[in-house]
Amino acid sequence: MKLGEEHPYFAVSGDKANRGKELNADRLEAFYRGGRTHVEAVLRVLKQHFSFEPCGRALDFGCGVGRLTCAMAPHFSEVVGLDVSAGMLAKAKYYCQGRGIRNIRHVNTSTGYAIPENKFDFAHTFIVLQHMRIREGEQAVRQIVRALQNGGVGAIHFTYGHVNGPLYHSLRELPKRNVITRAVGNILLGWRRDTPTMLMSGYSISRMLGILAESGIEKMFVHRINDWGSLGLFLFFRKGPDAASEWSNPMRP
Repeated sequence: MKLGEEHPYFAVSGDKANRGKELNADRLEAFYRGGRTHVEAVLRVLKQHFSFEPCGRALDFGCGVGRLTCAMAPHFSEVVGLDVSAGMLAKAKYYCQGRGIRNIRHVNTSTGYAIPENKFDFAHTFIVLQHMRIREGEQAVRQIVRALQNGGVGAIHFTYGHVNGPLYHSLRELPKRNVITRAVGNILLGWRRDTPTMLMSGYSISRMLGILAESGIEKMFVHRINDWGSLGLFLFFRKGPDAASEWSNPMRP
């Protein structure tokens, strides 16, 4: 959360050129333009594989400074952006106000906001779960799927490893576990000792697929993603009675 307050745009993009609390006009426009490119690509995949035409209500879990919620706004009647960082949400609201975007509702989830069930036509999260503790991230996925109404579509991204292997990932994450090791790691890197760091969680693919299966979702389209060396999956799916695979043969009671 502290990283989002001090480096809100870097916390989203991971690009060192975006460090700091503010960006100049050109970098800011490029930052949000990347969000439009992302959303257009997601909607193309959903149309191709699930015949989805954007409509109704959209949910963006971990919206940050609104890079993607702003891009969703022209396609949906209402967009709800959820985040735990008050500072990032303030920047998202400011950007929307400056551009006359009025169909986005920003919600601070740090106080225990419960995502409403069966209310959304589209639910999305990207480069967010990787910065959450695994148990919290798994629960978030359950909530995101429950938020969709029947016929609604989802796009969920999570990380599962690193190109350099599990040992490298474990050693890289070890200094982030407490204040002392984090301070030592920062000093060794030549940074201020209280510089906030990014948690990078590696999820179990089988557990994440199992969480979707709990809701009957077996049909999905998957992209593998390499994000600065962190490996992840981007899962696209539709919720509803036709979400089970035609090849499934579940056990009889």
